[in-house]
Amino acid sequence: MKKYLLIVVVFLLLLSMSMTLVYGWFTYVQRKSVSTFVSQDIDVIVYMNENLAVETMDISHLAFVDFEDDIINDTNNALNDVAEVMHFEMMLSLNSPISKSLITLSIYDTSHPLIYVIITDDSIVDYHAYIQSIINPLDTKTNILSQIDQHNQTQINQLNTHIMLPGETQSFKVVVWGDYDQLSETKDIKNYQTTFAIQYSIVNAYGELS
Repeated sequence: MKKYLLIVVVFLLLLSMSMTLVYGWFTYVQRKSVSTFVSQDIDVIVYMNENLAVETMDISHLAFVDFEDDIINDTNNALNDVAEVMHFEMMLSLNSPISKSLITLSIYDTSHPLIYVIITDDSIVDYHAYIQSIINPLDTKTNILSQIDQHNQTQINQLNTHIMLPGETQSFKVVVWGDYDQLSETKDIKNYQTTFAIQYSIVNAYGELS
C-alpha cells in the first residue's frame, strides 16, 4: 500500500520579504572623471503560485513517499503527480534601479523529513528525471541527500548573483516531498507541521556593474 496515496499533511510556508526600499541610497560611480549619484526606490511584487505572496501561506497537500521506491526509482510513475510545487516569481518594476535578490531558504525544524529541489527552469516538469540528472542514484541515501542540498545551494547562488534590469522577472520553483522513513513519529503523520521560510532581500546593484 503506497503511503503517498493515503497521507496528506499540513505544510506551513512562511514568506518574509525584506525589501530594501532605497531612500537616500547613493551609489558612487566614477566614469571618465565624472561622479554621479543614483538614488531610486526599488519596487517589486512577489507571487507564489500566481497569487500575491503574503507573510504566511499554508500548504496542505504535501505527500510522504518512500525514498527508494519513489524518489530514486519512481516505481509507480507517480512522483511527479504527488509533488508539492511552490512557484515563486518576483517582478521588478520599470521604475526601479538595476537590482538583485538575496534569497535564503530555511526549515525551522532541523530534523525535518522533507526533501526539496530548487529548479530555476520553468519548463522542467518531470521532477524524477531532473533529480536523476543531479544525483548518483547508486550512491548512499546520505550522499544523495547531500548532492540534492549542493544542487539547491548552487541554484540559490545563481539567483543571488543575477543582476535584474528594470521590468525583469525572476522565477524559481521549490518542489517538495516528505520522506516517510525520516518521520520520528509515523503515527502522528497527519498532524505533522513545519515552517519553510523563504526570505527575499532586494538590493540596489547599480555599483556592481562595470
